[in-house]
Amino acid sequence: MRLHAQQCRLRYAYLLFLSTLIASSLIVPAQSPAQGRRELPQRVPPKRSSQIQDGFGINSDLPRDPYLPWNRWWWTRMFDAGFKWIRIGQYENSSDRTSWDWIEQKRGVYAASPELEDYVDSLVDNGMNIQVQLMYGNAMYTSPGGKLPDASVPEPGSFHNDDRSLYSVFWPPNTPEQIAAFDRYAAWMVNHFRDRIHYWALWNEQDIGYWNPWGNAEKYGRLLASFVPTVHQADPQAKVIYGGQADPSREFTQRALDTCKCAAGIDVYAYHTYPGYGQNVNPEAMDYGAYGNESFPPGQVQMNRCSRNTCLAAWCITWSRASRPLCGSSPREQTVTSTMILG
Repeated sequence: MRLHAQQCRLRYAYLLFLSTLIASSLIVPAQSPAQGRRELPQRVPPKRSSQIQDGFGINSDLPRDPYLPWNRWWWTRMFDAGFKWIRIGQYENSSDRTSWDWIEQKRGVYAASPELEDYVDSLVDNGMNIQVQLMYGNAMYTSPGGKLPDASVPEPGSFHNDDRSLYSVFWPPNTPEQIAAFDRYAAWMVNHFRDRIHYWALWNEQDIGYWNPWGNAEKYGRLLASFVPTVHQADPQAKVIYGGQADPSREFTQRALDTCKCAAGIDVYAYHTYPGYGQNVNPEAMDYGAYGNESFPPGQVQMNRCSRNTCLAAWCITWSRASRPLCGSSPREQTVTSTMILG
């Protein structure tokens, strides 16, 4: 009787061990070395902007009747397509609702239109990060005419560079008084939108005809020297963007940075590059060696020969055959040396 009980206990223990072993093999299947490696998915499901953490971007006009109405699908399709970043600030080649001539239409009075508030809220609510170009001139301050107007009346979107008429918005702030007026506009914008917008660029393509009478590195550098602390004082968490420069010219950038001596406060260096511009060529044309004199072989990094207080530690960095930047750094933080949003 005692022997039979002992045999039952042994049999029970064996069955318990066996069942545990089988259960554990089902719960934790054996993995091969290949299965342990993370592989690319065969299919990536569509995601909206609000579902993406680190996505790509688009340069876009803000809605405006009659050609870009607010209530049409083009606006919501940006979110459906999964764009995570947007660069705003110009309506094609003219000014937009964020521009100086729209925000300060009476001297010393700043206001964002209800439409602008709605558009920004819509972008934020749909999960997009916003970069704003703060620009251009304002006829009440920057017009070269003898008598300055008492009001700024934004023009329709039909004007574009090169426009050197007396009241063109492409006349930039050059004098100390004009620069101070521009800084007041910039500070108001950063303060007003600080809970929704955190990336602020100075001008658009300041090296060509968007800066009358033509791009001037030293004059842009003087405005940049004032702009950088203005933004950071208004919002210490905000990021300051240099440009977007129309061409990746090291010489223009170097002169601007040597003038401003403010590179330690710049977070992103932005430039545009359009190989074959105006010829409607295929994207592969970028590989033909455009801007070859401004490019470095892949993997090669050029460091500036100036102090950290006067220029970025490495603003030009590395470009591939397609003139696409690979990496970059500044005294403030690691950044991508590129147009952050497609421009």
